[in-house]
Amino acid sequence: MKLSDALKPLSDLENRLGLPKGFYHKLLKEDDWSFVVKTHALIEAAVTHLLSKTTAISFRQFDDLNLDEELLAQAFSRLELSDKRKGKVSFSKALGLLMDYQRSFIHSLSEIRNAFVHDVRNVNLTVSKYFQSLGPEKQHQFILSFEIGISDDLLTSFGETAQRDAIVRENPKLSIWLSGLVCLKEIYYCIEFFGNSEKLIKMTAEMAEFSKLLAPIVNALISKKNSIAS
Repeated sequence: MKLSDALKPLSDLENRLGLPKGFYHKLLKEDDWSFVVKTHALIEAAVTHLLSKTTAISFRQFDDLNLDEELLAQAFSRLELSDKRKGKVSFSKALGLLMDYQRSFIHSLSEIRNAFVHDVRNVNLTVSKYFQSLGPEKQHQFILSFEIGISDDLLTSFGETAQRDAIVRENPKLSIWLSGLVCLKEIYYCIEFFGNSEKLIKMTAEMAEFSKLLAPIVNALISKKNSIAS
């Protein structure tokens, strides 16, 4: 499998959401405020799409029901993303669409987004400074939420003795981006393979292959970061 093939699900999802090809990849080049706000907006749009598509698919078995997916999307879009009682993530949990680690990622991303946007003075805040400002408990939760994108194959890109918690501490923005990439691909596959166990098995194999193909990109990003720092 080529990297371009592995990234096709993300490109397809971007297209469905009305975004230009390569939108997510370019987010890493944004300043941290824009990165956080746009990443959160993309994840929220993807979860709305997940809810509307899978709900429509579920009801297609009834011949007399012809649900309007656009109206469904509009209805779900009015819900807050991370409201634990009545948000999009809560609906996704009830419907079995998002795993615990995915919901944890989204909740933590929403916390960061709120910290960035609710105070105009934070327009120049970086993800690293935000992480450093957290207490030990919050830092631990940050690490748990944003280490999901660091697979075993990617772990070796950071060195033979690299540990996930240390990687997140030293590269919090990249860790968010990698975790978001995993979450978006899994949302895409959940929609595509909804109710089809055979395709789900295929998806698992493709996700494993994708991690191997992503390693050279991560290596390049780390090298660039180190050269700037030096």
